[in-house]
Amino acid sequence: MKKKWTTGKIIGVSMLLVLGVVILWIAFVASVYQLATVIGSIDGTTAERAGITGDSDNMDGYDIEDFLNGDSDEEYYDFEQDIRDDLSYEVELEEFDKEDYDCPEGAEARLIITYPVVTGDIPNVEEINRKLYEEVTVTDEYITAVADLMEDGDSFEYQSECYVTYMDEDILSVAFQERGILNDSTIGAVIVSMNFDLQTGLPVGNTGILDIDDEFAIDFRKRCEEQNGEINGLNYYSDQQIREYLTNENSLIIFYTPLGMEVGINYDDGWATVTYKDYEKFTKQF
Repeated sequence: MKKKWTTGKIIGVSMLLVLGVVILWIAFVASVYQLATVIGSIDGTTAERAGITGDSDNMDGYDIEDFLNGDSDEEYYDFEQDIRDDLSYEVELEEFDKEDYDCPEGAEARLIITYPVVTGDIPNVEEINRKLYEEVTVTDEYITAVADLMEDGDSFEYQSECYVTYMDEDILSVAFQERGILNDSTIGAVIVSMNFDLQTGLPVGNTGILDIDDEFAIDFRKRCEEQNGEINGLNYYSDQQIREYLTNENSLIIFYTPLGMEVGINYDDGWATVTYKDYEKFTKQF
């Protein structure tokens, strides 16, 4: 029978997870350009911005004709791959699986993470891949730190699945869906989202995309309840606190999808996202 960790130790592991996300975003935001470049470079209809023009057959359940005719019954986004093969670049997913962490005798730790590799005729492709691989590096360092806290009989596995949620000639969006499992119990879950301006080959900071104020935070809570039902953890947060999460680069979740844009937050008890088909009216004006 596996022993239970103390509350203090579980909190310590969870805080290491938060710290790992923060470290990633500090590095990520250091080279950020505002989304104005991206918004200004996108032409065409909403359907084109959703990446459903041409003969692409990689919509993973999204009906192209329904989108073009405005008849889609897909109301909310679910995580799935939107990897296309009709663009000037390609994205493939690779897996990093590591088990040889320096744990105490009788303990074991493992990291399983998928990550995207970009190839093709786009600017700064090597830097894009370096940024994407940073998530592997950060999570690897996180597991190494957790291993120091483990004891005989402990088992810890960190799982991170990467989704290419949107890709066209202007924008690449990916989201890492992550969770830690300590002795068969989930102790942390986060979403790490990344967006790239493919005209420049530079990352776009999440907080540079939408104009988020108190009104947006109130609207986000309302939409979240309509889409996801009541989330007990969020009930403890005021509208002001929700806004703080939505305006913090480390907690804000934003990524493009064929349905529009997914907006959400990582908070103490997990994460929550909302599908914004009308995201364009909230984009920052420069």
